[in-house]
Amino acid sequence: MEICFYWIDKFAAIEGQGYNFGSQLTFEYKNKTLFIDENSQYIEGFFNLNNSNLIKNVTAI
Repeated sequence: MEICFYWIDKFAAIEGQGYNFGSQLTFEYKNKTLFIDENSQYIEGFFNLNNSNLIKNVTAI
């Protein structure tokens, strides 16, 4: 499982904010509709050292 997008409707001073977490897709939430597009900046196998396929993606919050 991978978290690709996180939406905050309202929390403290944050309101109506979405966060993309660098997957093959980008997400945008407008007027109660989720839009999904391919991420043109995504690099397949960026973390794949020595063809190990051990790390698929890295996200830090």
